Amino acid sequence: MATVVTVQDRIYAINQTISDVNAERYFPENPDSARLPLLTCLPGRKVNKKGHGAQSSLGTREHRLLLIVEAWMAGIPTQSAQEAAETLIDAVEDAYLCRPRLELDGGDPLDGVTAVTLGGDSGLIPFGELWVAVEWPLSITTRKTFDYAGA
Repeated sequence: MATVVTVQDRIYAINQTISDVNAERYFPENPDSARLPLLTCLPGRKVNKKGHGAQSSLGTREHRLLLIVEAWMAGIPTQSAQEAAETLIDAVEDAYLCRPRLELDGGDPLDGVTAVTLGGDSGLIPFGELWVAVEWPLSITTRKTFDYAGA
């Protein structure tokens, strides 16, 4: 069954397959420039949830894929940050567009995941005061089954 933890674990595993990025399961307390570009995912809000019969529900959570590329220079991205972002944007999108149910390396989809939608990227944006980043919404729909108490 897909939970926030199992979905985040699978996203991390997918991120590890992307060349030229350093995947992190959890956001680091102090991003280190030696680890850039860094790719992580933060669980976002649940955008809808509805019951589907007596013992299941369907819901979509918007996760936040976050790629921290490089440092800002006086409030603007450097040429190297822009060049890296241009390449990495395609690599991240390719990794998710071919996995409609969070499949890993052609394997089985993650149990309980019914749909994955990668939204449009943010373009180059500031992340904090120091970093250039790109962010994507990653909407993941899951089906959960459960037993009613006393049923």
